[in-house]
Amino acid sequence: MLTYQNAIGGYTQQGYAFQGLNRGPFGHAGAFFDTENLTGEDAPVTRTRDRRKKMRTLLPGAELFGHDALGWISGTGVYYGGQQVGEVNAGRHQIIPMGARFVIFPDKKAFNTQTGEMETLENRVSIAGTVTYTACDLMGEAIPAGSAVYAKLSAEGIGAGFSENDVVTIAQSEIIAEGMYQIYSVTADSFVILATLDEDETTGTGIQITRDVPDMDFVTECDNRLWGCSSANHEVYACALGDPKNWRKYQGLANDAYAVTVGSPGAFTGAGVHNGYVLFFKSDRILKLFGSRPSNYQLTDTEAAGIDPGSEKSVATLDGVLFYLSPHGVMAYDGGLPASAHGAFYGQKFENAVSCCGFDSLYISMESGGKRSLYTFRGGIWHREDESGLSDLHLANGTLYGVDGQGNLWRLKGGDENYAAEDAAEEETIPWKAETGDLDMMAMFKKHLRKIQVRYALSEGAEMTVSVSTDGGPFKTYFVRTGAKQVKAETFNIIPKRCDHMRIRLSGQGEVKLFNLYYTVDAGSEL
Repeated sequence: MLTYQNAIGGYTQQGYAFQGLNRGPFGHAGAFFDTENLTGEDAPVTRTRDRRKKMRTLLPGAELFGHDALGWISGTGVYYGGQQVGEVNAGRHQIIPMGARFVIFPDKKAFNTQTGEMETLENRVSIAGTVTYTACDLMGEAIPAGSAVYAKLSAEGIGAGFSENDVVTIAQSEIIAEGMYQIYSVTADSFVILATLDEDETTGTGIQITRDVPDMDFVTECDNRLWGCSSANHEVYACALGDPKNWRKYQGLANDAYAVTVGSPGAFTGAGVHNGYVLFFKSDRILKLFGSRPSNYQLTDTEAAGIDPGSEKSVATLDGVLFYLSPHGVMAYDGGLPASAHGAFYGQKFENAVSCCGFDSLYISMESGGKRSLYTFRGGIWHREDESGLSDLHLANGTLYGVDGQGNLWRLKGGDENYAAEDAAEEETIPWKAETGDLDMMAMFKKHLRKIQVRYALSEGAEMTVSVSTDGGPFKTYFVRTGAKQVKAETFNIIPKRCDHMRIRLSGQGEVKLFNLYYTVDAGSEL
């Protein structure tokens, strides 16, 4: 008599409402260990990203800026709207918008988009010859010495580059004390300051007048002021209200400049603004500024995950939340303590991040293991686009741009800008991939994959390949499909060897939409 044997059971796992990346140890059909050139913009459906367009070629290391038009720094040239507007030193820059200006550090220059002029924030005039000191009124009209509280300093070129209300440092003068003075009126050859003279005098010993800007590691803009920080001096600074040229104006007024010493150790790693509050970051601290004027500014210091060194350009705001790369991964800051937005990566280490927000998504380019990839975050879902090596990202005039490591300027999303185009060429086709993690790691027994079911839509001429890897081995291709625009729900019968775990990879080229993914497994024993 034959012994009755129970049938081996099977089960089906289904994946819908795709959850993007999940690099955890237990894969499932609704998320992917890796993606390539897919986006969650149509969630819960996942699809290929929009086609990019190469606009022109800049120099490697080019940096982007702009608002109504796109600007860039390529080598030592500064360009705006396709035209060169100035020059800076080579190297890494910070480009901060402030009204009609874009202020460039560490060069301490500002490009005015309304006038088209490139301005220098600092100014230094040294007179080696004769300087005349005359007692005067506020407007510079001469009055008897001893009764006047203002002094007019005159020499050829002494006022060049200075403006009314500048606060300057005067040195190397034998007539007035060395120190800071406000300029009340100015011409090319004279200026008026607050100083008392016993008598009018002319001296040939010369003078030096300086309007300087602090050396700062990171700079941001908030409430019509530039804010910066210095690790060397352990200080935080703000320029005078609306005036990026003046950082030494301390007169007890609401429009004064501001400076404060910071007590916590460690170097600054970045700066940003969230909901009207200025933030300075160290790798393990967040410093937040409260107040409305210099007389009531207060700087709080909180121990929390700050910005990872080298990722100061990762700061970007999406839906009222500030995102940045910390030593512990991507963080989301809503004004309290930052929370991790890095869960999908399961501790994967990234560095040297740059980011930009646009089209309801966070775009962030990060390095890991020597490779730089572009990731998108939307609705809590991560996707990896590709290893295009984008070194800078920027949104200008409704168009998202990126520069890769070779200096190629790409339109990533949005409309074309004619001033950026130079031998422009759009991508012809897009390679894509959606690969699950290790499936059925929770089941202790051997099993084999019986079938895969996919609902998909391929554009005409597009292609999809269905592949499977068992127990960490190489992927084996089982089916290839070519698209014809219609939505299809198809069952792919698989007969691989029995295994402990498996991965499913859908890949191809051209435009695709993935609606859901099912797979059916026949269970087995531990043998």
